[in-house]
Amino acid sequence: MIINTIKWLFLWGIAFALAYWAFKDIRWSTMKVEFGKVKIEWLLVGLFFSLSSLIIRSVRWKMMQEAMQYSNTFVSNFIGVNIAYGSNLIFPRLGEVLRATTTTAMSGIPTPVLFGTIITERIIDVLVTFLCLAIVIIGNAGIIQHFVMQEILGSKLAFIQNIPVLVWILLFSFFGAVTWFSIKKRYFSLLWNKIVASKIGATVAGFQKGVVSVKDIKNQPLFIVYSLGIWAGYVLCTYFSAFSYVPTNGLSMLDALFITVLGAFGMSAPVPGGIGAYHKLIQKGLILLGIVGLEGEEPGLVFATVVHGTQFVFTLVMGSIAGIAYWFYPKKTENLTT
Repeated sequence: MIINTIKWLFLWGIAFALAYWAFKDIRWSTMKVEFGKVKIEWLLVGLFFSLSSLIIRSVRWKMMQEAMQYSNTFVSNFIGVNIAYGSNLIFPRLGEVLRATTTTAMSGIPTPVLFGTIITERIIDVLVTFLCLAIVIIGNAGIIQHFVMQEILGSKLAFIQNIPVLVWILLFSFFGAVTWFSIKKRYFSLLWNKIVASKIGATVAGFQKGVVSVKDIKNQPLFIVYSLGIWAGYVLCTYFSAFSYVPTNGLSMLDALFITVLGAFGMSAPVPGGIGAYHKLIQKGLILLGIVGLEGEEPGLVFATVVHGTQFVFTLVMGSIAGIAYWFYPKKTENLTT
């Protein structure tokens, strides 16, 4: 318990350090004025698409459960998904465990099985993320290559300018594969620590069943559409949220995809809610795209702070509502297969 508390405090310490790094050179008087220019109605449109992604994720999860002949309701899945996202903002990496255990209580589906499906979901999410990254690289190859050369490598490695776009794609594919195996290892370790040792046999069998559930889904084209639809919701959230602030209201759909990918990496940082990392990446991304100028420290951070803050509050509210709904939702001790 003490070790977990120390880890939690350490992660929050990193979050505050990253936030300080992102905001240390900001003129707060300018930030205050810029915040007053934000149009709330466009942020609400963005939240609608965030909600849509949560709904699609819950429906997709139901498809995976039905593929294993388990019956469940959309409502219990939606509650579990929102509890997970809300918990992860405060206690990183706890959400997946709570999502599986709370959904088990509501549906009777074994926890190892649900955990297996969650890992499969994460693998699919990583694959879609790197698909989006490949699109971004192809669509902004010149800009990204120029940024790497000028801002990161300088003149020391000028020969990299001649590297074809295909090579960059292969490199990112390699890093994607490394990420995939890292996630796989992480969740296998998490499962090992969370499931009771005396039930290892049943746990492993159920876990494996959940992981391979996707191959038994009846309507796989629809499953693919849902998987892409989740990310479409994220991108549309960014796209419409950009209309809330004058310096960013010229974002194209490709720009929105690029910013969303950067945001995903920022939110994946091992700190609560991606605090600091998200803000810095979005700020630099907007400068890189030329949406805000090099002097645009404040505009870039205003947009990042507004979008992140809106999503943070939305996720906490949805997680809190889901937590309350969980206590009133009827519980099951077993699940009758369909």
